[in-house]
Amino acid sequence: MLNLDIKNCYGIKKLETNKIVFNNNNNIAFIYASNGVMKTSFTKLFDDISKGEETKDQLYPQNKTTYKINFFNEQYSNDDLKLHDNIYALKSFDDTYFPETESVALVLDDDNVRKEYADITNSANALTKELFDNLSLLSGVKANEIEEKIKLDFNLPSETTNLANIFEKVKSESEKRMKINNYNLKYSDLYNVKTEKIYKDKQVIEQIEEYCNYLNKVFNESDINFLSQSFTDYNANELSKSFASNNLFDDGRKIVLKDESNITTLEQWDKKIQEQMDSINDSKDTKKLIQFLNKKLNGNLETRKLKEILLKNSIYSFF
Repeated sequence: MLNLDIKNCYGIKKLETNKIVFNNNNNIAFIYASNGVMKTSFTKLFDDISKGEETKDQLYPQNKTTYKINFFNEQYSNDDLKLHDNIYALKSFDDTYFPETESVALVLDDDNVRKEYADITNSANALTKELFDNLSLLSGVKANEIEEKIKLDFNLPSETTNLANIFEKVKSESEKRMKINNYNLKYSDLYNVKTEKIYKDKQVIEQIEEYCNYLNKVFNESDINFLSQSFTDYNANELSKSFASNNLFDDGRKIVLKDESNITTLEQWDKKIQEQMDSINDSKDTKKLIQFLNKKLNGNLETRKLKEILLKNSIYSFF
């Protein structure tokens, strides 16, 4: 007879079983399930028990791990750690998420159970593959690298294989993090070897902050500028394209700025933008900053892409 009461063990939140029968006619029990459900975690627990080692929850280390297991007269508990040479955990040689389900199903005795298992496994694997393929399209990361990227970004142990627990951790952590505007950005453009060097360069971050602080000051103190934190030169240039395609200035239409000056042609609008950006970027306070940032961000294809993203999506368009 085997009874289990397991909580917070390698991603297994809770598992209770009563009276798994072992006797002269039934001395073997199979526990079968799709990869990423709980089998590896279950095996790790018994491996710890056999070695007398402490068990933990790698995904949520703050959670208390407990287990009580009764096998006939033998009792195993997290409160009584010691070696048990009567337990041996045979670790799987296959740690992929997409096993040959037919080969796994062959160990099942019952034809109906075998078919049900194969159907469930195939369906789960198809959904998982579809999810990773979609994430790949959205992020620019190869489908077979998505899982490792998630583990790395959310500080999950590399040996974590339980997909349900991985996504639960992602959901939990995502709810705590700052939400950003729904920009059409790709993960691979923002995070790669070259851009991460930029993010880790304290001097770059300090110079960008200094430049933004300077622009804040200019926009707040000037009554002449029509560019602002919410209306950058990028916005103005995009608006210029719209003016051109819609013939805004035909039939005598005009734009009146806050200083009461009039814009009556597309050329005047573009000239006004350039004048304002020149007055900002040609100052002594910004020339050195811009030269430094240009040198850093123009160094390779990846950082030039990052610069393009900043131009299109940041509060300010600089450089």
